[in-house]
Amino acid sequence: TAADLTDGVGLPHPMEIGADSILYIASGRYVHAYDGVNGANGTFENQVLDLEQGWVISSMLPTERYLLVFGYRLPTAAATVGDARGDAKVFWWDYVSPTFTQSDDLLDNYVTAAHMFRNRPACFTYGRVGFGGKQGKHRTLSGGDWKEDFGLPDYPVNRGVDSVGRRLYIETSGKLYAFGSNNPDYPEGLQSLANLAGSGRGLVRNYRSGEVIASSGSNLQRVSQNFA
Repeated sequence: TAADLTDGVGLPHPMEIGADSILYIASGRYVHAYDGVNGANGTFENQVLDLEQGWVISSMLPTERYLLVFGYRLPTAAATVGDARGDAKVFWWDYVSPTFTQSDDLLDNYVTAAHMFRNRPACFTYGRVGFGGKQGKHRTLSGGDWKEDFGLPDYPVNRGVDSVGRRLYIETSGKLYAFGSNNPDYPEGLQSLANLAGSGRGLVRNYRSGEVIASSGSNLQRVSQNFA
């Protein structure tokens, strides 16, 4: 609707295909649904989920039973994620109910880049000083808690992470990082792999062994190394 478009101006609009083969589109506090199979031109359903006033959906992650909806809320319209204490949560929605089943507090100001890592849901949060004195944190769901794995000075955007086996590639602020290793002889830890041509945030993909394609916000760059 017009109100949805107005509410979503200047905000992230993550899109994911759920376990039910429906395309889910986030806009501000709402999730909308598009069924591309039924109907002459598909079927659009407005506001299938509402996170309530003040919340902004920044990432989503589909699982077999739930669509995990990640969102943040700042104290004022002028506040930013780095200098104001806000809230970040993940909302568990079962694809059909009028509201979410549960929500988990991520204990930070902002959340983005939801993904699967080692067969577990994961995300990046940002704002409050955490792991190693860093504002950016990678969190993995383990035993019911979103535990911090490592810290970064910044955070990636959606699609700015790629998980390959036990290894995670991250692009943020013109730098390419890796965490973990597929080789048991290498220690677990964060590595800085390369400085990219730009200084922005963009996508990263490991498209074949030893080669990663990353974007620093303006162009694509191939990085070839002997990644462990």
